[in-house]
Amino acid sequence: MYSQYKKHIAAAAITTIGLVAFDFAVPQINKKIINYQKDINQDVHRRSDFQPLKDLKQKFKDIFFDFYNIQGIQYKGYFLGYASDNYWIDGAGYQISEKIFKNLIKATHELHNLCLEATNIAIKDDYLLTKVFDIPEDMIPLIRNSWENKQIDLLSRYDFILDKKGQLYFLEVNGDTPSCIIEAGPAQKIWAEQFQLFQFNNIDTEIKQGLQKIMEKNGKSQLYILDNQSLEDQSTFNYLNYLINPFLTNVTIKKDNISKIDQIIENELNLDNFKSSIILKQYPFEWLASQSTHKFFVNPQFYNNNSQIMIEPPWKIIMSNKAMSVLLYSMFPQNPHLAKASLEPIRHGCMGIPQVSKQKNGREGHSIIFSKSFDDFGIFIQNTYQKYLQKPIFQEFVDSYQHQRRYITLSCWVIQGKPCGIVIREDLNPIIGAGSSVVPYYIKKDVENYQPIQIDLITDNEQSNIRQQIYGKEVFNSNTNLIRIQEKITKKTQFIDPYFKQNLIIQSKRTQQLLEKNQDQQVDYLGISHHYTG
Repeated sequence: MYSQYKKHIAAAAITTIGLVAFDFAVPQINKKIINYQKDINQDVHRRSDFQPLKDLKQKFKDIFFDFYNIQGIQYKGYFLGYASDNYWIDGAGYQISEKIFKNLIKATHELHNLCLEATNIAIKDDYLLTKVFDIPEDMIPLIRNSWENKQIDLLSRYDFILDKKGQLYFLEVNGDTPSCIIEAGPAQKIWAEQFQLFQFNNIDTEIKQGLQKIMEKNGKSQLYILDNQSLEDQSTFNYLNYLINPFLTNVTIKKDNISKIDQIIENELNLDNFKSSIILKQYPFEWLASQSTHKFFVNPQFYNNNSQIMIEPPWKIIMSNKAMSVLLYSMFPQNPHLAKASLEPIRHGCMGIPQVSKQKNGREGHSIIFSKSFDDFGIFIQNTYQKYLQKPIFQEFVDSYQHQRRYITLSCWVIQGKPCGIVIREDLNPIIGAGSSVVPYYIKKDVENYQPIQIDLITDNEQSNIRQQIYGKEVFNSNTNLIRIQEKITKKTQFIDPYFKQNLIIQSKRTQQLLEKNQDQQVDYLGISHHYTG
């Protein structure tokens, strides 16, 4: 009897070990299979046949890219097993066509112009600020003052998705604390140089010149660099310090933790030092506004200072809010790069179109809910409002190609109004999240019969006036003879929908009703509705 029991135990143990081994083997096999699948897209083509970078560890150490080998895309087993790629994918690269490259640069410039135009309208309208962007009333003077004084910004990253017809659709703008500076700039440059590939990458130069412009325009002689505890942010700020320290020779750079910001602001205000000092942060403005720092943001001594106090300036909180997508679509519904976006669920008759809901201040793919995850559109709406109990935005889901079974986001960096670099992130999910990976890219070109790429950026008179007030006279530079970029000023070409505000008021009222309706309920992960009494 006992011997039979031991045999059963042994058999169970062998079975368990076999299942565990199988569970860990499946994602490894799956990863290899999809890496060998052919990417049929000719405009954006993923190749997995590159050799690893030579002396990668040392080269990345030199540029403070200390987080290149953290976990990226994860391939899951059936139970606990998994395999993963690094955050930086070494051994692969995306080849993009000249057509897609030109379209991306043009679309980025166009969307930045539209965002500036929309900000100029929103900043003057209390209803748009409080009901569309959900900005507290006591914060409005600070934000409005920063715009009226035309405080100059530094960095923005515009995210796009490419649909199956080859059309670029705008997802959002990361206007405050955008990430991917090192990987988009020097890391990609190292990769492209090793394989002698053609790339548009002017990020380093524009950052140096951009910071110099901010310091000179505001008469600053001291720069506070405030980071937080995350490895990415610390690495990014170490790199920025390394990049600008030799360049800003007449500027004192002080590096500290963001937790000291209250103390620094208090001291600088008491000494009236903000005439000569400025803060560069990698910490979202809305987080600071919800913490103890809020008391400074509503202090007239802080926001009435004629000299710029922070990078990014407070007006960038509007551009980085997900509601910017709604405002843009409401103002310019005919723009081909704008997917439908609304403050309320987007319906087609009694049903909804495929869409996602997003929290207005959500980051890194968090708080995004897909309508296609629910069989019932009503449950999708309930889940959206009950999970976060905040007013979300809704954006049409744009289906895109998969590249070796990966979805991608094409992002373009804008530094003080000028497109200057591209980064491609990929994920196994349609929305790029915190667990995504970065893959370097290059532009396909015919070396023997190559003519420089001519990119004509279009700006209308009204947008040009806004840009001039913020950035002054601009020179668009590609940092290579193989790309020529020039701006053309035209008459107004995209007219604002005269009923956009009325439509937003209707959407805002309806979404408020939905929020109130769902506040006393909660929906579990099975979609079962329960009355909430706690």
